[in-house]
Amino acid sequence: MPFVSVRTSASLSEAQREEIHQGIERSVQQRTGKPVPYIMVAIEDGLPLYMGGKRTARGAMVEVRLLGGSGRAAYEGVCADLTQLLVGSAGLDPHDIYMTFEGIEHWGQAGRLF
Repeated sequence: MPFVSVRTSASLSEAQREEIHQGIERSVQQRTGKPVPYIMVAIEDGLPLYMGGKRTARGAMVEVRLLGGSGRAAYEGVCADLTQLLVGSAGLDPHDIYMTFEGIEHWGQAGRLF
């Protein structure tokens, strides 16, 4: 189960959030082979983000977590896709978009581990 969390300083419309949500699902599915019904996405906008002591007006922090992890090539593809998506959909500055990737060994749902 992939989980992608996007925190951005930009204020997004509902249409932008939906475009970003769908773009994330497409990228993660295509790059990692994980089925869309198992992809969870969280989008938080309008947050104050700071980097290097300065507030970023058009930045984002993106966290990508995948049950079992994936290879570097998949992560690089997702990184490129999501950067392009956030620049195109929300007008973010690509130099102010940061991402982390984490493979998760154990994941639980409804009181049980996968």
